[in-house]
Amino acid sequence: MQTISHFVGIDIGKSSLVVCVMPDGIYMQFTNDKIGITALIKWLKKLTINAIAYESTGIYHRSCEAKLNKFGYKLIRLTPSKSYYMMKAMGTIAKTDKIDAKNLAKIAMNWDGGFSQVPSEKLREFVSLFSVRDRLVQLHTSLNGDVDDCGRVAKDVLVKTQKDIDKSLKLLEKKMKEYIASDDNLSRLFAILTSIPGIGTITAFAMIAYLPELGSIEDNKIAALTGVAPINRDSGHSNPARHIKGGRFKLRRYLYMGAMSASATHFAEFAQRMRDKGKDSKVIFVAIMRKMVILANHLVRENRTFEPNYQKKTGAGA
Repeated sequence: MQTISHFVGIDIGKSSLVVCVMPDGIYMQFTNDKIGITALIKWLKKLTINAIAYESTGIYHRSCEAKLNKFGYKLIRLTPSKSYYMMKAMGTIAKTDKIDAKNLAKIAMNWDGGFSQVPSEKLREFVSLFSVRDRLVQLHTSLNGDVDDCGRVAKDVLVKTQKDIDKSLKLLEKKMKEYIASDDNLSRLFAILTSIPGIGTITAFAMIAYLPELGSIEDNKIAALTGVAPINRDSGHSNPARHIKGGRFKLRRYLYMGAMSASATHFAEFAQRMRDKGKDSKVIFVAIMRKMVILANHLVRENRTFEPNYQKKTGAGA
């Protein structure tokens, strides 16, 4: 008897899980809680599942994702914007939970990319801490422009708020260091990243939080995920300059500062060669960011810290 491979799409809402199984076109609905997720898993066990696609919906997808991952299913977590454009390319105009679930199942059927990694509970907590830190830093920066443009009372309030933010930032950084120290895998990852020229404590935190794929995928893919891979737009005889696009823009903000520092140390010769070719500083820093990410990818994959002669061994340096 021939075994039929099935592909599943799940439209995850706050209170419900609408499921479509292709190629059969079967629909089911479960509650998005412990009871409903357990029932979903029990039902899926009756089928041969090749892949499951769903959208990232913040806190609402996490419990279901963690349970599916625990049972070893291959997961495809899509950002809402990515799934929107993929569904649009399929010619979908109407939108309901069942239509979305069906289209997600179709995406799973034709998926040729990698599968999503599900962070551990400890890493998820670390990511939330760093995300809060990120928002507080942005708030602190936005208040700087207001301090000198307001009255005395308002200025006192703003200054006090900034001091409170500074205290919160120190507390968050202390907690993140404790999380790193309490987990052997995170501790080793942190040691590897901070051994790389240009990557300090905060940049390493950002890479751990925003780039969990480090060491598990190819160099060109890790560069594209970060958004530091030049994208060509050639057409006929037109051959315009290449630019970076997309990727993890939050991570790039931290890597950019690291690249500025590394351009004067480990990547100084590389930076000078690019200047000699007439490249401007921003292009040079982005190129160094790409090298830093690829170098980190190599080191994490090989589970070793940076060595000054690493370039000669692998060609991944300057």
